[in-house]
Amino acid sequence: MSISISIIEDHEIFRKALANLLSDREELEVQITASNGRDFLDQMLGKEPTDVILVDFEMPLMDGPETVKQIRKNFGNKVKVLTLSIHKEPRLVNEMLDAGANGFVTKDASSDELFLAIRRVLDIEFYISPLISKQIYTKKDGKKSLFKKDPLSDSELEMLKLICEQKTNKEISDSLNITINTANTYRNRLLQKTGMKNSAGLVVYAIQEGIFRI
Repeated sequence: MSISISIIEDHEIFRKALANLLSDREELEVQITASNGRDFLDQMLGKEPTDVILVDFEMPLMDGPETVKQIRKNFGNKVKVLTLSIHKEPRLVNEMLDAGANGFVTKDASSDELFLAIRRVLDIEFYISPLISKQIYTKKDGKKSLFKKDPLSDSELEMLKLICEQKTNKEISDSLNITINTANTYRNRLLQKTGMKNSAGLVVYAIQEGIFRI
C-alpha cells in the first residue's frame, strides 16, 4: 500500500526536485504540490488529505505555522504534517510544533533521513532531526524554559522518556505494566501539563528540560 504525499514549498525548483525524489520510491506517491498554504487549501477543497504533508516554514501568502493550523482545523489529526525547512532555530521549531506539526527535518538532511522521517510520523506520530535535537539541548544553557512548567510525576517522567525512545503505546503499556487506555491517559496528561500539542512537542520539551538527551 503506497503512502500519499503532499508538498507545500514556495521554491519551484526545490519543490519539483523533491517531488521527483519522493516519486522514485515505490512506496511513495506525490499527489499534491503547492507553492504556499493558501494554494494547498484551494487545491484540497472537497478532497481527502494525503497521508503525509511536507510543509516549508517561510512561504508567501500563508506561512508554515498558519498552514499547519489550517490543516489541523480542516483535517484534524488524521493527517501527519512534517516540517521541511532550512531553518534550525529552536524557537522556530517550537512554533511549528505548537501549530500542530508532527516533526521537523532540515532541508540539508539526507534522502534516507527524509524517508525515515516520513515513516516515523506515520508509525509513531513524530520525528525530530537529531541535529535539531542537539541544538535544542545546547540552546538551553540555563536560560528560562520556553515551555510552561507543571511538575511531572515519576510515572509521567518514565512515560515521557519512553516516548522519547520512540516507543509505541503498546510498547509503553507493556513496559509500564499498564493498559493502553491508561497509557493514553498519561500521554494526554503530559500534553496538558507541558502545554504541548503532540508527541513531537513532548520530545522537544523533554530535551529542552534536560529530561532526555540524544
